Amino acid sequence: MIGELDPALLETVLVGHDEGLCVFDRDFTFEWCNETAARLLQRPVSDLLGERLFELYPEGRDTVVWTAYQQALATGEPQELRLWYGPLEGWFRARAVPLHDRLVVWFRSIDLEQAVEQERAELVVSRERSGQRAERLLDVVAELSRAQTLPEVIDVVLVRGFGLLGGYGGGVGFVTEDGRHLDVLELREFGDGVEERWTGLHPLDVDVPMMISARTGEPLLYPTRAELLTRHPHLERDVDERTKALVALPLLVEQRVIGSIIVLFAEEQRFEADEREFMLTLAGLCAQALDRARLSSRERTIAATLQRSLLPDVVAVPDLEVAVRYVPGAEGTQVGGDWYDVVQLGAGRLGLVMGDVMGRGVGAAATMGQVRAALRAYARLDLPPAQVLASLDAVVADVAEGRFVTCAYAVFDPADRTLSVASAGHLPPVIAGPSGSALAPLVPGPPLGVGAGGYVEQVAVLPPGACVALCTDGLVERRDRDASDGLERMQEVLAAVADRPLEQAADALVADLLDPDSVDDAALLLVRPLGAAARPAEWLRLRRDPEVVADARAWVRERAAQGELEGGLVDSLTLVASELVTNAVRHGRGDPALRVRVSPRRAVIEVEDGSGHLPMRRYAAEQDEGGRGLELIALLTERWGWRPTDGGKVVWAELSARS
Repeated sequence: MIGELDPALLETVLVGHDEGLCVFDRDFTFEWCNETAARLLQRPVSDLLGERLFELYPEGRDTVVWTAYQQALATGEPQELRLWYGPLEGWFRARAVPLHDRLVVWFRSIDLEQAVEQERAELVVSRERSGQRAERLLDVVAELSRAQTLPEVIDVVLVRGFGLLGGYGGGVGFVTEDGRHLDVLELREFGDGVEERWTGLHPLDVDVPMMISARTGEPLLYPTRAELLTRHPHLERDVDERTKALVALPLLVEQRVIGSIIVLFAEEQRFEADEREFMLTLAGLCAQALDRARLSSRERTIAATLQRSLLPDVVAVPDLEVAVRYVPGAEGTQVGGDWYDVVQLGAGRLGLVMGDVMGRGVGAAATMGQVRAALRAYARLDLPPAQVLASLDAVVADVAEGRFVTCAYAVFDPADRTLSVASAGHLPPVIAGPSGSALAPLVPGPPLGVGAGGYVEQVAVLPPGACVALCTDGLVERRDRDASDGLERMQEVLAAVADRPLEQAADALVADLLDPDSVDDAALLLVRPLGAAARPAEWLRLRRDPEVVADARAWVRERAAQGELEGGLVDSLTLVASELVTNAVRHGRGDPALRVRVSPRRAVIEVEDGSGHLPMRRYAAEQDEGGRGLELIALLTERWGWRPTDGGKVVWAELSARS
């Protein structure tokens, strides 16, 4: 999986990450670490690589660190630690994640968090002096810990946190990575026009309290409006008449300034020593929560980037309308194992894939990437859907490491409008047409990886104007609805929107079906034949006789005229038909058959015969009289190929204005 990512992304995310990151083998030998890890471990990177962790730090053996790391490797489950580590004289938070035969460990210093917690404990002890406010502070801390997203944390800070200080409004901003600007994320109660003017990026050297505090790391306190405007007279139009006092406090995490907050007061303040201490304590708590939420938001972005890198870009398919949706779960930042794929098989035939790897996180995503690649490889062989799943079953058993994988694989053939489907424990496709919608006929087989086999292919004929929908259970399951009821609802919604453009239909399905609070990922794939792909094509049965080649050429020209094929393509199509039929007559078995689908700028031709002998392109010498047929076809067509059938094979070719 990681190999598929842009190295620049890895460099940004891993090497420059503000947490320590190490990769160990099963003997706890350092295989890789970033500079942050080396700094926290108090050794240069060169002294760590190739050395065993518990030989460099023997005092860690037989401790909770040793136990947790061993347990992670033994169970395959992530382990989290929070501990004081004496040799490094600090508090640390660590997360150990097993990945194949490696152990990936993220860790960071939490000395400041411990200091803040200690401060909170001291506040509780001094309840006689500030009991009620301390209790309210604990409530704010609890709300900060429950808030997950950055907007949620900001809302707690601005409403509950500032309310605890007696403020009526304020704002929050983060220092940008280059250290030159403050990104003011939100301002409240500043009056008309002020919030719009000051929200966004501003240079840190601007002479306003919020930027000064972020630049210097020092609190700025203005007990009265007069004192504020004496120091900053240029802010008079930006400070509402309600504002009688103002403070700007730095947001500090591990003695690093990550931003600042500003608090507005409706009454003049005295800011006694204990008050200032309380404000700084609250600012420290807010800084921890805001930094955590910002990191979580960044990791969700990284997770989304990882997921997008593993999901294919669905390219335009001639005569087919395609729409896809992937919606990650609402909780956490781990990538999931849902995936979709669209594989062009040749002759206009299309492989449609929808799958789901059990679980979440790096392991599920890695398995998904491997299974998707294997399925695409088998699909490219143009094997029947049941055979593709049977072949994939063995692959999943090798790579999935105990994870179940469900998958539905369908092949759509526009020539006869058939949809051939096989399922490995996955939901059936939904087919919607002018007369309504229904589930595709399906005999569900076992999930991939269990080795039970028994996959069965079912065939449905799409009515004119029909569309096909495949999805994962995250789209149709809700807390108050199981998958079967969700599929019924999906049929109703799809029938109502089937005549819309598929992008609009996809939006309607997601809006109606998806539980916004679901922790499960959801994927959706919609396909509808258009133009020539929406019209069936009949086979022309021929005798195995060289004389039928002329009949085939005439029949192809007739079909080209009916389809209004561009003149320059007619001669090429006729020549390709002549070569393919000639090969079938000379080298095939039984009577051949010919099928053509034509639109003004595109044509697909297929020739069937009863021989399993595969066509091989030869490179004829100058003196050879034959052997140039397939070479000529390759020159005249956009692509060509073959697929096996029960009674032989079909050789196909695609021509377009580009070819």
